[in-house]
Amino acid sequence: MKTLYLIPYLLFSFAESTNQSDWILLKAVDNLEVYTRSTVESKFKEVKIKGKIKCTMSEIVAVLEDIGAQKDWVMRTLDVDLLEKRNAGDFSYYIRTDMPFPVKDRELIVDHKRTEVSDGQIRIELLTSEYKLNPNEEYLPIPYYSSTYLLKELRDGWIDIQYQVMLDPGGILPAWIYNMAVTKGPISSFEDLYDIIHSGAYQITHVENLN
Repeated sequence: MKTLYLIPYLLFSFAESTNQSDWILLKAVDNLEVYTRSTVESKFKEVKIKGKIKCTMSEIVAVLEDIGAQKDWVMRTLDVDLLEKRNAGDFSYYIRTDMPFPVKDRELIVDHKRTEVSDGQIRIELLTSEYKLNPNEEYLPIPYYSSTYLLKELRDGWIDIQYQVMLDPGGILPAWIYNMAVTKGPISSFEDLYDIIHSGAYQITHVENLN
């Protein structure tokens, strides 16, 4: 690549590096590593999880796309409902999350999009939907949510997982309280996700448009 074409890339890389801190490893348990970092875009920390699990690609995708099962593994999920399915791996759903008293429960509509990046590699993106929530005095809407699963087939039947999430929980929840407990939910959720996969419940589940 010629130097001329490197200039925009280098400028972008420098700008990106000044907008966020380095990832800090907070915890390593079994086949999971949990990292956080601060960004200038938000006072709430971003979380990254790196892990691996011995299963097929169809098993882990099937669990992630079984919306009704989220109450079994996504920490503090109270209600979840599929709102619209556009195509295989492309749908929107409603989720309500329990918050410790006296903090109000949170609610969110998520757009789920699965993409085959390459042979044996899948990306799943979850973003705040443009669907509008009906006003409800009992719950607070989450104004911003973005997470990504990058799944890659390894040798000997293992799946490599890289997961990142950033959100703004909304309301007046102090950032320092949120940041103190920011890894608790993802760790607990991943441990329960692993338990479900290890149970074999999704071994014969068919996933549409998954090679």
